[in-house]
Amino acid sequence: MTAPYRTVYCLLGLPFDALTLDAALARLLVPISQCVPSGTAGGAGVQRRDQPDASDEQRGALVLSTPNVNWVVLAREHPAFRESVLASALTVADGQPLVWIARLLGVPLPERVSGADLFLGLRGAAHPVRVFFLGGMGHVARRASAALNQARETAGGGALIGVGGLDPGSGSIASMSRPEILHTVNEGQPDLVVVSLGALRGQAWLMQNRKALTTARWVTHLGAVVNFAAGEVRRAPRWMQRSGTEWAWRIVQEPKLWQRYVGDGISLFGLLLARTLPLLFWRALYARQSLPAESAPLDDGGGLRMRGAWVTEDHARQFHDAVRQTLAGQSVDIAGQPFRLDVAEVSNLGAAVIGQWMVLRGSLALQRRKLVLVSPSLAVRRLLRAEVADYLLD
Repeated sequence: MTAPYRTVYCLLGLPFDALTLDAALARLLVPISQCVPSGTAGGAGVQRRDQPDASDEQRGALVLSTPNVNWVVLAREHPAFRESVLASALTVADGQPLVWIARLLGVPLPERVSGADLFLGLRGAAHPVRVFFLGGMGHVARRASAALNQARETAGGGALIGVGGLDPGSGSIASMSRPEILHTVNEGQPDLVVVSLGALRGQAWLMQNRKALTTARWVTHLGAVVNFAAGEVRRAPRWMQRSGTEWAWRIVQEPKLWQRYVGDGISLFGLLLARTLPLLFWRALYARQSLPAESAPLDDGGGLRMRGAWVTEDHARQFHDAVRQTLAGQSVDIAGQPFRLDVAEVSNLGAAVIGQWMVLRGSLALQRRKLVLVSPSLAVRRLLRAEVADYLLD
């Protein structure tokens, strides 16, 4: 966890950055603005600035994840998919039901931030943003790239530049990661690689190849965005997006989606009954715990010992700073070992701190390390289960 602090909350087992659309766009544009354009106008010949002090999670393309209800369901069934979200540098809630559930639980997600809105928002960037599309059916990726450039010419503005599109086929992740495919992507020198391979395969592809993308600052799976950009599918009216009825519009446009939406709805309802309602009870019960939040390095320097009630965002920042200090002080022989959190004396736990545990787990995973919770108290085990984050106990 050497990256700067992120305001992240656990919701239904996944971490979400508490950002507005504008704030998320600003977060995306910071790494892109660190590229130095050279050669022709518009940034052809983009070179990445040297990052001699970059941490492991900052090397290679950063991952943007945009979970919706379907992602919540998939994350429970596919651990590798879930871990890809934990390892993401930015995770936003692309689903109005998630925002409603967050409000029910008091999690301060300010608004829905859809992948499509993020992508379209990049048109207003102060400098060119070079985009490569990977995936989609047939030649839709190439059409999406061409459509960006046509819109840029005819509309007389917009920062998005299409630098190529490719359908890698429908084989294994290995077959879609062949050297010639990665060479084609890198040849376009994109700032942003937009993947459309289905959520499971798309996340697997970007996690496997993020370090092989030599100029890309971000890689993200935005399946529908490729179709939107190519003009194959129209987005729902704004009122439907805000009212949470965009699913109906999508079904009309793509009838095959109805089975997925029905299945996801049933799974979400079951999750609310089995986990979210008990969470409200456990939160009320443990709210009486007012023991001060304290932490100290373990005697061997291999982690932290936590005590008391860790609930608020201030506690989350306190935890983040303690972890950074502990990691900075670790000797070489400890640095490759699991990072241990002794939580035997933790009396209460909030979504903000659980979110930081998730970020730490994802950051450590990029360094081939593990997060281990040692002797979790009954309160920790109950609250993690209710937050759908009991996998942290593994």
